[in-house]
Amino acid sequence: MPTCLTIAQKSNHDILINHQLYCKKYGYHHIHVDDSELNNEEIKVTWKYQMLYKHLRALPENDLLVMVNADAAFYLPVALEALMEGRDFLLVDNSAEFAIEIREVQTNFIVVRNNALTRQALFAFILFLH
Repeated sequence: MPTCLTIAQKSNHDILINHQLYCKKYGYHHIHVDDSELNNEEIKVTWKYQMLYKHLRALPENDLLVMVNADAAFYLPVALEALMEGRDFLLVDNSAEFAIEIREVQTNFIVVRNNALTRQALFAFILFLH
């Protein structure tokens, strides 16, 4: 069963409800991790990926995990199984149609499949951040 990991402050009540409703719609497990105690941005970034890795490892092999933060809302929800068919991970970049000159990965929405390749790549990325 896919899992949604929300990393956000408890005060982001509307976003938490949005994420919970998405999970309820598709029957997914929802986990909320409060990041309000983290006030250093560099530590917060590394910690976020450590949380992703920790929760990914706890899932059964080949289960899906979507990590979202307070900047992500499910507006037109799509089932993760359909979105991830044939994929092990999904990172989204900003779109040219919004006239953004610099392409950036949108780290507020990341989907990963729990398998050896994904765990290895995520672990290497965490080591890189240190």
